[in-house]
Amino acid sequence: MKRCLIAFLLVLCMLTAALPAVASSYEDDLPSYEVNAPANQRGRLYMYQSASSSGNPIATYYNGTVLKMLQLAVNDTYSYVIGPDQKSGYVRTAWLREVLYYSYDDEALEAYRIIANRRSVYMFPVPSDSGSANAAYSQGTILKMIDYDADKTYALVIGPDGAYGYMRKEYLMKVYDYSDESYAPYRVTSTYSTGYLYMYAKPNSNGTPLATYYNDTLLRVIDYEVSRDFCLAVGPDGQAGYVRKELISLEGEDGSLGPVFEVLSSRLYVYMYAKPNSGSTNLGRCDNGEEIEIINWGADSAYAFVRSVKNSKYGYIEKKSLIPSSLSPVKGYMVIRSQSRSYVYLYEKANSGSKNLGRYDNGQQVGILDWNASEDYALVYTADEKIGFMQKASLASLF
Repeated sequence: MKRCLIAFLLVLCMLTAALPAVASSYEDDLPSYEVNAPANQRGRLYMYQSASSSGNPIATYYNGTVLKMLQLAVNDTYSYVIGPDQKSGYVRTAWLREVLYYSYDDEALEAYRIIANRRSVYMFPVPSDSGSANAAYSQGTILKMIDYDADKTYALVIGPDGAYGYMRKEYLMKVYDYSDESYAPYRVTSTYSTGYLYMYAKPNSNGTPLATYYNDTLLRVIDYEVSRDFCLAVGPDGQAGYVRKELISLEGEDGSLGPVFEVLSSRLYVYMYAKPNSGSTNLGRCDNGEEIEIINWGADSAYAFVRSVKNSKYGYIEKKSLIPSSLSPVKGYMVIRSQSRSYVYLYEKANSGSKNLGRYDNGQQVGILDWNASEDYALVYTADEKIGFMQKASLASLF
């Protein structure tokens, strides 16, 4: 009899230990979970006396109700909780969402802007576009990033209204500090007659542009090598996105965009055009002696794409009316030293298929106007005052 009593007490102790601990009050400092039942359950969650759906529910809670967790995952389906009505019991774990306490004003959280071209962009309680949304925001809204790597496709964010949840990463672009001088300064130098460029959400020209920037706007380039044709930049309005490399020019420390030339014409002036021909829109007159920055000498066989120092106008001026400025655009001198033959050619454009401007022998010196004019060619100024492109491989240091 004594042995049976001892065995009974041992079994009772084991069963008691297996039962979840009961909180003394809903107000206790316990993990908070929010009811997040699916739509087919009409947004409601039942509480049962045991860890199963057998019997009648002892309480019903609707989406948004906060329950306190007594024991998470008592079995594969249920958790043990206490409700705001002080009732404790078992509810479906899958229909609960942990309440995370994040503040939108937390300075440690990075800011992201919604760039999706949609009337409303939705935030969901789980990394999916299904089910009821937590919140909806318009394009341009600034969210704070909680966890960018929360999911392969979705990031965990918090909105200005305090709602938090998951949103597609493709809808978001990090907000960069335009005043950060570690980002290289580039000016918009579009060769189109309209004089602007578009900024896109991805490194291609698909979709609706995020922003439009006109010539002479200063952009800050965050990542120049993000793709072959596009780079990641931020504009003065704080919008970040991708722009075509060919439509921007690196600004020098002195604020210039290229070698400085002067106008020299027999008629004492020259016209600037919107396109490389005199039949396009006349953008104004440039007088002899006026300083002109060369953005692209090889833009056309007869015209160079330039910026006027006087009024920051962009356009095309005939090359024959431009000479190197007294400010000397030459950045240094090199000597011709071809390894394959005793001479090299000077070309009108940065390729050997363009017009041949002349032959120059090994040992002659040339002035370097722009070493980075192209990958293989440098823009040079010869002793006979010609300007053109010469292969870098054929040039060597004077020393």
